[in-house]
Amino acid sequence: MNIMRKRAVPQILVVDDNLLCRNVIAKCFEELGYNVQQAENGYVALAAFNSSVDLVVTDIDMPVMNGYQLDNKIHEKNKATPVVAMTSLDSYQLAKQQRQEFVEILDKPVTKAKCKKIAELAGLTKPIDLYSNKFLRAV
Repeated sequence: MNIMRKRAVPQILVVDDNLLCRNVIAKCFEELGYNVQQAENGYVALAAFNSSVDLVVTDIDMPVMNGYQLDNKIHEKNKATPVVAMTSLDSYQLAKQQRQEFVEILDKPVTKAKCKKIAELAGLTKPIDLYSNKFLRAV
């Protein structure tokens, strides 16, 4: 699925019940230049989801509403929003078999390189880097 987004800085919703993991993933995307929202489970993520969200990156195994359920609910609201799942190695093979509508399923730990791959798979445009523009630097 390659959905090109037109927004200058795409919005990513990161969903994970593990605060440390969620913060690490959010930081990776922020360092790549994306805007990031965070949610601790699928229920909170669904409440935060709106048309400004360009990509959802979710853990699979969470309380309240898991990643599979969140994927279904997101696609009921907006079929075009890509959802990428991430999971621990213990459930990675099972998740690959039950793929659903996920753009991709990645194993944890998530690194900056994996975050970059996720954004590319989802078809997000690169955020505008004002500091790399030689004309703007000269001003």
